[in-house]
Amino acid sequence: MSKKKKIIMSVIIALIIIAVAGSIAGYYILQPDKPWMALYLAGSGGIIAFNLLVILFFVNKNMRN
Repeated sequence: MSKKKKIIMSVIIALIIIAVAGSIAGYYILQPDKPWMALYLAGSGGIIAFNLLVILFFVNKNMRN
């Protein structure tokens, strides 16, 4: 695996972790006051994490070694 590919994959994995952690934290912070906004925030974080997973798959598949 090339060095560029490892760096790109590490950055994408870090972004996935940040998005998931932020959406979980936001959900639990907003849940008592605004439950619909908390659900919207958690859903948005899930969609972002899923999109980054798709990007990770295509980077892994299409980048040359």
